[in-house]
Amino acid sequence: MVKLFKQDLTTKKGKIFFGIKIAVALLFTYYLINFFVQKYYYDWGLSYKTGKPELEISRIIIIILVWLFGIFSLFANIDFAKTKKRSVISTLVISVLSVFMIFINTQFSVATGSMDVIFGYFIHMRFIHIVFNMLILVTVFLILYAITNSFKISIIVLDIMAYIICVVNYFVTEFRGTAFIAVDFTTADTGLSVAGGYKYVFVFRMIICTMMAIIIALWALKLDRNPIKFWWLRLVAGILAIVFILIGYTRIWNSDHYDKLIKVKYYRPQVTYRTNGFYISFLKSIKDIRVDKPAGYSKAKVEGFAKKYPGTKATTKDTPNVIVVMDEAFTDYTMLCDLKINKDNLPFLHSLKDNTISGRLFTPVFGGGTVSTEFESLTSNTLPFEPYGVTSYTTFIHEPMESLASNLKEQGIGKAEAVHPFIKEDYNRDKVYKYFGFDAFYGMEDFGKDPEICGTFISDNADVEKVIEKYEKYRKSSKKPYFMYNVTMQNHSPFLSGKDLGDYKLGYKGSLKEANEYMNLISHSDAAAKKLINYFKKVDEKTVVLFFGDHQPKLEDSFFTDIDKTFKLKQIPYDQRKRISSYYLWANFDIEEKQGYDISSNFLEELVLKTAGLGMSGYQQMASDIMKDVPVVSLYGCLDKNGKSFMATDKKSKYYKRLNDYHIAQYNDLHDVENRVNGFYKVK
Repeated sequence: MVKLFKQDLTTKKGKIFFGIKIAVALLFTYYLINFFVQKYYYDWGLSYKTGKPELEISRIIIIILVWLFGIFSLFANIDFAKTKKRSVISTLVISVLSVFMIFINTQFSVATGSMDVIFGYFIHMRFIHIVFNMLILVTVFLILYAITNSFKISIIVLDIMAYIICVVNYFVTEFRGTAFIAVDFTTADTGLSVAGGYKYVFVFRMIICTMMAIIIALWALKLDRNPIKFWWLRLVAGILAIVFILIGYTRIWNSDHYDKLIKVKYYRPQVTYRTNGFYISFLKSIKDIRVDKPAGYSKAKVEGFAKKYPGTKATTKDTPNVIVVMDEAFTDYTMLCDLKINKDNLPFLHSLKDNTISGRLFTPVFGGGTVSTEFESLTSNTLPFEPYGVTSYTTFIHEPMESLASNLKEQGIGKAEAVHPFIKEDYNRDKVYKYFGFDAFYGMEDFGKDPEICGTFISDNADVEKVIEKYEKYRKSSKKPYFMYNVTMQNHSPFLSGKDLGDYKLGYKGSLKEANEYMNLISHSDAAAKKLINYFKKVDEKTVVLFFGDHQPKLEDSFFTDIDKTFKLKQIPYDQRKRISSYYLWANFDIEEKQGYDISSNFLEELVLKTAGLGMSGYQQMASDIMKDVPVVSLYGCLDKNGKSFMATDKKSKYYKRLNDYHIAQYNDLHDVENRVNGFYKVK
């Protein structure tokens, strides 16, 4: 035992190495002590329910074991080079274990929650995801070996690279709420410019990650630099790396199966990192930011559009107030099917006929992804022309661009504000709204310490009261018209609060707890819409109110099976049937009334401007022109004015050229910012 831990203090080199070991041991000990001082043995994840953090003995055991193993790794004298055979075997074994442990360490760094949850991520990760992640690490390791001709150096370099990734991802996630993705490389200069304003502190998982990264390097240092001296081995490593890259590129990267297997949740990429693995998910984020130019794209082409569509002028001298409410998961299912329910749960909205336009709203998402519908409604851009699964707010929008807010302000609106009774930083809304021209944005913290809750989240009633409050406050200081964009939260899943929300009940067989709770929830949305519209009926100013749902809710499968039996649009693909919500546009002045006027969410901007009698930009005029013949241009399919269904990218469609022109204009607006034809997107 003494011999195992005996240190060489007879030479200057030995003393220097011993000093370094002592320093590292002190670092490990500091982390151990800090763990107890900061009380990292508590899990605060469920404290909002119990009011107290939960003690996790497993965390104490883990940090003590890692500390002991670290001290052992530092001071243990293990001679792997005692014999040639021992050196070769130990080198191969430690190399394999090191690559695997680097993967485990990375995953531990992105995991959050209790230890049971963290271990659950590992246990439930699909085998194919583990293979893909390991394949990436092994390929990098082979490249490093082919370059350095050293297993030792290859392990250490790979370990350092992975640790840097872990640290960067951790702090990016801590500071902005969403994990590091490939597109962040394009805004690294901005991130670095504000990096000095943050406080850098490691939590439990990063302490373990740091200690394990050091331990992996320590074991690599015990190896010979090059115990396997075959000149051709480097060549084999290089060839294998190339083969893995080619297989990965042809069979994985360019396959539809890969796109379906790995879907990055860009509003919360860290969730995908935990379930699918960091490396394969990050690689997918690289693929997803690649936006191919549409056929025939050029700046000159867009300049031609600007001449063809110079924009339209306002038909009124009195710019009205514009109030937009995007109601979370709101869908009027009576528009979609013969809904079996004991009584009307949307009596007010169903009563709206005078000065009202209403219909089905085709959205790009189902059960979540609010920001995609929001993006379409504010910009006239549409998701069929964007990489699948990518959230434009977090991936592509990093500077000012025209939106409904900026266009309204250019036409006399005095102030543009937004309200969302949840986390303002979600989807980067706090930044994107500024780029869109909003003057202020209010989040859940602006609803007070004890806001009204309906179901699980802040109620639509509280939301509407906040909208009215902000309007009245603005009206005290200005007579100019007002714009509000409100994103509600009440009807967000899960629908399992168990609260008594009403007596509405569906008439289908089976247990439909979620669906029944949802039907009762949206009855409160109906009441909130009534309060909002009745308020503006009494306002002596022209006002337009748009109330629409961002997507359908995720409910029991049996519910969708039942309503599909009486679905009113049998000609559309089944996947698209779940991607239709509803909208109601009302004005307190005379407008052309329409019921059953079906459109997609990218055309809401044009509908609002036309109804309000306001001017349109050239781009909005172009979209409005397309809307006359193809009122639905959506991710899961288009509908022409005769109800015929087709895909936006179908080259056989008679509308393909016009939709491709739409694609070209959108690409110039969103992706070719340096060559953006700004006048085409701005109201003159």
